[in-house]
Amino acid sequence: METILARIGVYFNQVIFFSIYNHYDPRNLSSHTLLAINRNWGLKIYKERNNTKPNNINIEEALPKFSEYFNLLVDKLLNRNQACTKRLTVEGLVNTTIELVHFIEELSKVSHESYNISKKIPDVITLKELQVLTDITEPKFKFNWTLYLRELTRDIQPKVYEILTSENANNYEILIYDRNHLNKIFLFLSQTPTVILKMHLMSSLVAILENRLPSGEKFNSEHCFSLTNEFFYMATGYSMRNALGDSSKVALNEMTDNIKWVFKKIVHETTWMDDETKNATLRKLTNMKTNFGYPDNYDKILNNFFENFNVTDNHIENVISIQILNTKSDWKDLTVDRDSNDQTWLVQFYPTIVNAFYLFPINAFVLPVSILQTPLYYNEYSDGIQAINYGSMGRIIGHELSHGFDNYGRLYNELGNMVQWWTNKSVEELPGLERYSQEQLFFLAYANSICYYQESGNEYNNNYMYVHSPSVVRVREVLKLSPEFAKAWSCPIGTPMNPKKDKCQIWF
Repeated sequence: METILARIGVYFNQVIFFSIYNHYDPRNLSSHTLLAINRNWGLKIYKERNNTKPNNINIEEALPKFSEYFNLLVDKLLNRNQACTKRLTVEGLVNTTIELVHFIEELSKVSHESYNISKKIPDVITLKELQVLTDITEPKFKFNWTLYLRELTRDIQPKVYEILTSENANNYEILIYDRNHLNKIFLFLSQTPTVILKMHLMSSLVAILENRLPSGEKFNSEHCFSLTNEFFYMATGYSMRNALGDSSKVALNEMTDNIKWVFKKIVHETTWMDDETKNATLRKLTNMKTNFGYPDNYDKILNNFFENFNVTDNHIENVISIQILNTKSDWKDLTVDRDSNDQTWLVQFYPTIVNAFYLFPINAFVLPVSILQTPLYYNEYSDGIQAINYGSMGRIIGHELSHGFDNYGRLYNELGNMVQWWTNKSVEELPGLERYSQEQLFFLAYANSICYYQESGNEYNNNYMYVHSPSVVRVREVLKLSPEFAKAWSCPIGTPMNPKKDKCQIWF
C-alpha cells in the first residue's frame, strides 16, 4: 500500500487517505521547509461518485475487461512482472463493490466527525513519533511511514531520500495538524479488510485517470483548459500579461498605501492595545508585501521554471512529467534555506482564479490578474472610477490586509515567524465574549448549535423526510417568539426579531 500511495502522489499529485505537502517551518520562516501531513480535504469527491446513475453494462461480459484493466494498473504501480492468476467472479465483484461503497461513506464520516476547525498551527514531530502515533491500531495493520516517504521522495527530492535511508531517518522532522484525526483514520483503516483498501486505491486511481485523460462528454475545450490551468499555473495566464498595465499596478499600490494609512490611524486610536503591541502591529503592517497581477520579470521566471520540461507525443508521459516538475519545484526548499526575494513560488498560483490570498508565513497578499478586472477593478484613472475601485477592490485589499492581524494572523510576526509578538496585557484585553451578557451567550449558544450551511442552497429541499423543522425556522422563527430573547438583545417592538404580535409559548 505504501508504494502505491507514493506512486499515485508522484505521478498524479493526488492523495487518498491523507494529504502531504511542503510547508513553512513555523519556528523559522528563513529555514528550509518541512513536509506536512493533514486530512484529505477531497474525500467527499469519491463519495459523490457513488451517486452516478446505473448503466446497462452486462457484468458477465464486462468482467474480463475490468479484470485485465485492474491488473494492468496494479502491474504498472508496483512494477510487477509476474502475471496475476487470481480470477474475479461476478458475485465476488458485486459483494466487494457493496463493501467498498460502505467503506467510502464511513471513511468520509470518520474524517468529518474528527474535524478540528481550531487546529491551524501544526505540531513538529519526528518520523519515529509519527510511526508510534499511527501504530496504535490493530496489530494486523501497520503503515510504514519510512517506506512511504522514501518512495515518495526517491525521484522528487533525492536529498530527503538520502536522509530517509540513513541512520538519522527516525529523527527526520514532519509537521502534523491533528493527531486525533490521524489516529482515528488509521484505526479505521486497520479495521477494514485489505481487499477493500486495495479496491479503494484502484477505484480512486480510475477516477483520477478519468479526470486526467478525459473522453466522451468530458473531452471538451473547457475541461482541457481546466487541466492545462491546473498543470501549468501562471503560464496559462501569460496571454493576460497586458490585462493589467504598469499604471494600474502603481494605482493599486497607492490604494494599498492609503488603506494602510487608515489602518495605522485605527491602531493609534485603539485603547485596548498597549504601546508595545501597537508598535509591533505597525512594524508588521509596514513589512507586509503585495503582489498584484503577476510576478515581476514574468518572462524570466517562466523560462527558468519550465527550462528542463520536455513535451513529447505521449499525453500520459506529459501529464506525469509536468506533475513531477511542479512537485520538484514546490519541494526544493525542503533541503535549502528559503530566499525571501525569490518570486518563483508565484508561478504556482492560478492566474485565472477570481480570488485573493493572504499568506501568513511570508506576511504578503496576492491578487491574481483575473480578480483585477471589471467589474471588481477598472483599469483607468478618474475620480468617479477611483471611487468605484475603492468600494470594490479597496474592500478586498482591506480584507486581505486584516488577515495579518486576525486570530490566526496575529500568531505570526512581521517576518512570518510564529512567535508571540502581542504582550500578555493586550491579549487579555482583546475584545471577545466578555462583551456579551449571560443571557446573550445563552441565545448565541442555542443558535450556534442548530444553525448550519446548506450546500445545496435550498434548506427546504426534501425536508418532508426529516423529523425536525429547517434550521432557519428552528433558530429565527423560534427566537422571534421569545420575549426573553427580545429583552436580552434589546430588540424594539416591530422589528424582525421582535414582531408586534402575540408570542407563543413553545418548547425548543
